[in-house]
Amino acid sequence: GILDKSGRPLRFNLYYQKGLSLDEEISRIIKINLIKIGIEVVPKPLSKSQINDFFASGSFDAILMDHTFEENIESLIEFFSSQGSKNYMRYRSSTFERYLKFYQGATNPNTRRTLLKSMQVVVNKDQPVTFLYFKWVTHYLVNIEKFENFRDKSGNIRPYEEWIKNRLMKNNHA
Repeated sequence: GILDKSGRPLRFNLYYQKGLSLDEEISRIIKINLIKIGIEVVPKPLSKSQINDFFASGSFDAILMDHTFEENIESLIEFFSSQGSKNYMRYRSSTFERYLKFYQGATNPNTRRTLLKSMQVVVNKDQPVTFLYFKWVTHYLVNIEKFENFRDKSGNIRPYEEWIKNRLMKNNHA
């Protein structure tokens, strides 16, 4: 809710990977949308190694990145535990860490499920990271019953046009 402090408007740098046209497009959309509400965004293209350096140092305002959370506790720990290898925003929550400690000591599946949900509630409440834009401007929801080829061999989401193309090819050969 604060757009300026002591007469200085809210302004931040948004780093994105140089050479990726989709990231450039999303950065431009973010800038345009935030200008409309009085926030100045300065998109800055960087190499992957420069972005990794900013992640490691923790000295960044915002970075456009792509991450898919796995459906397991390790993925949650990786991003939100104080010792997590991908906790780039240096998030710290004593409540989260306490739940995690109890989770690691629990053997009852129902107790573990409850503790996992509790950790998710803590993260949702604290909102240590905000996902401003879905990485793929043209993708919103994947119906895995209809599309088998929405990810490439590396696990990345393919462009939507390839989903349609492959789906039509499959139907035409049936």
